[in-house]
Amino acid sequence: MYAECIPCQVKVRFRDISMLFSDENVRLKYMKIIIDELNNCLKHDMDNTVIIATRLFRLVKKLAGNDDPYRNEKMKANRLGMKLYEELKGKLKLLSGTERYMFSVKAALIGNSLDLGVASYTPPPIHKIAEEMKMVKVHYEGHLRLLEILKSKPTILYLLDNSGEAALDKLYSEELRRRGAYVIAVVKKGAFQNDVTTSEVEELKLDESFDSIVDTGTDGASIILEEVSPKFRNLLEEVDVIISKGMAHYEYLTEIEKLLNKPVLYMFKAKCTPIASSLKVSTGSYVALFKLINSRMGLR
Repeated sequence: MYAECIPCQVKVRFRDISMLFSDENVRLKYMKIIIDELNNCLKHDMDNTVIIATRLFRLVKKLAGNDDPYRNEKMKANRLGMKLYEELKGKLKLLSGTERYMFSVKAALIGNSLDLGVASYTPPPIHKIAEEMKMVKVHYEGHLRLLEILKSKPTILYLLDNSGEAALDKLYSEELRRRGAYVIAVVKKGAFQNDVTTSEVEELKLDESFDSIVDTGTDGASIILEEVSPKFRNLLEEVDVIISKGMAHYEYLTEIEKLLNKPVLYMFKAKCTPIASSLKVSTGSYVALFKLINSRMGLR
C-alpha cells in the first residue's frame, strides 16, 4: 500500500458511480458511503489494495442493484478484441520459432493496456493496439525463462484479467500449447470491474484456445485464498506454472508467493507510479517478470 493508492481507490469508484447514476445528490450520497467503507478498511489496518478494491466494488454493485455494471463495456471490448485477435493470428501464421513466440508474448502484454481500474490511466483505443505492439519493449524478459520450462510440457494456470485483453491472451495460450504445454484459463465467477467472468467465456471462444477453463468461485479482484473455491485451491497446488496477467494479480500474488511455491510469470503494463517504482521501471512499461519461490510451505 502506497499513499497514492488511497485516492486511486476513491477515484476509480467515483468513475463507477458517475457511470451508473446521473443525479448528483445520489452520487454524493453513495460516494460518502464508499469513503466510509474505505475508511473502515484503513482503520482496521487493511493494507492490501486488491482486497480493499474487491470490497469497494462489491459495495458499488450493491448500491446500484447491478451484478455486472460494466457488462456493456465488456461486450464491446470483446467484440473488438476478437477482431484484433483474428488480424494478429493471420500475422502470427507467417512467423516461426522465437520470432513467433515473441509476437504472441507482445500481443498478450499489449492487451493489458485495456484496463479500467487505475485512476490516473486511460486505456488506448483498441484499434490502435496493433500499432503499439511495434514499440513494445519487454522489461525483465521472464517469458524467455518460461521457454526452458516448456520443454517439460508443463501444466500452466493462466490467470486472465480484462475483457478484450483475453482475446489476445488466446494467441499466447495457443503458442504455449503448440510447444506442448497444457493451459488452463482462469476467469472470475462474478463481476469485478471489466475483468473476464464466466459470462464472457463463450463470446471470447476461450475453449478454442485453452485446454480447459475454470473459475475462481468468487468475484474477487484476484485469487484471494480465503475466498476461492476448494476446487480452485486444489488446482493451485496441482499445476506446474502460473501465468499472472494484470496488476491486481501481481499485487496479490507477490504477497502469497511462498504459499504458491512454484514458478510465476507476471505479465502486465505498469500503469501507476507505485507498481512501476516497485519494479524500478518507468510508468507505462511492459513487464514480464519470472519468479521462482522455493519454500516448504504449502496452501494447506
